[in-house]
Amino acid sequence: MNCSQNCSINCGGRNETCHHLTGVCTSGCAIGFEGEKCESLCRKGTYGQNCTQICNNHCGGPHKECHHITGECTSGCVAGYKGATCKSPVPLTLMDYLHKPFVVFVASMLAVFLLCVIAMVIFVLTDGTDDLGVKSQRDETKLEASQIHSGSDIQGEYDMQDLVEPDKDSQNETRNYDSKYSDWYDRTEPEKQGPEESRSYFTEISDVLKEDGQRQQEIGSHSYLGSDEQEAKEPLETEL
Repeated sequence: MNCSQNCSINCGGRNETCHHLTGVCTSGCAIGFEGEKCESLCRKGTYGQNCTQICNNHCGGPHKECHHITGECTSGCVAGYKGATCKSPVPLTLMDYLHKPFVVFVASMLAVFLLCVIAMVIFVLTDGTDDLGVKSQRDETKLEASQIHSGSDIQGEYDMQDLVEPDKDSQNETRNYDSKYSDWYDRTEPEKQGPEESRSYFTEISDVLKEDGQRQQEIGSHSYLGSDEQEAKEPLETEL
């Protein structure tokens, strides 16, 4: 009544006019305000004339807030932008790149790949070394076995030669003994000789027979002694 109330100072227009009965701002609100009587600030995320402008998406904070009149970001800017309204991009540093999820994922995959390659190289090198060591040990074992086998063959050949080849001294004695008989048989037969020659011939034969008997006795005595020595050795070996 009596037009005692004033229109809101936030009403827009030159004369800040409002309805004469209700007080509603007929020309809208001033920058940064909204409502019928322009008594409320712009809601979060908006600013400007009639709060129709949106705060920059690069503003920081959970709600991307900015000043209701100027639009300046009140919580700063996200990484990579600067300025009052966070519209100016800035170059990212290495640490900024490393904090990006995609970069972190790629770096993790590369690290896993490098670890796998290093593990494979170590496995191949160690396995090859073990194979060489086993092969060298096998070669040494084969060489020792071949040397032992060759030595046994050589020893066997010497033993066979000892068995097959008789004593040269005994061969010489037998050969000398046979030569005596061959000399006697090569002579003329007794009946073709005279009495004196026949007597001498038979005397020589009797001497040879005596020598032959003595030789047989010596051989028998050696054999008997050899058997006694063998029998004496057997109990000793049994006791050992």
